[in-house]
Amino acid sequence: MTKRFEFLKNAKTMKLYDLCCEADRLVRIDAASSMMKVRQALEVMVRGFDEKKKNLFENLKNIEKRKVWDERHIDLAQQLRIMSNVAVHGGYCKKSEAAECVDLLHDFTKWYVVQLPCYISWKKTQEEERRRAEERRRMEAMRRRKEAEEKARLEDEKKKKHSNIAGWVGVTILGAVAAAAIGIFLDD
Repeated sequence: MTKRFEFLKNAKTMKLYDLCCEADRLVRIDAASSMMKVRQALEVMVRGFDEKKKNLFENLKNIEKRKVWDERHIDLAQQLRIMSNVAVHGGYCKKSEAAECVDLLHDFTKWYVVQLPCYISWKKTQEEERRRAEERRRMEAMRRRKEAEEKARLEDEKKKKHSNIAGWVGVTILGAVAAAAIGIFLDD
């Protein structure tokens, strides 16, 4: 076995390690079989993020749409898919193409195992911070709305109070005027 993909031994699945090592080993023996192993390794990684579809192309499009991976690595995965399609569909491929594909696979798997978990963790943190900020904005808007409602309620009460006082004063004045008028009539 090749030591080039040793970093995958501690990965979650030994299947990926075996496929990558086999792809690397087969480069010098059978380029098409090597490319087939590259394709299978890519499928293992992609299905780890999107098991819904059976077609590798659709799975990659779904990962891209959900922005699970960064654009550079989506492009790299697409490049691996396209290059390995030759072997999958029975076409001829050169050893140099297979070697290039295995080199790309090495770069991709290194990112997948080492950097992707950090990227996903960072992305979840960003999403959580965005969600918390949105919740704070929503709560602040709700607080301001309640304050405005309370202020409006207090203004209404104040107006009613003034209205009642004005009404009471008006009635009192009218009563005094009426009493004075009655008193004038009674005095006569």
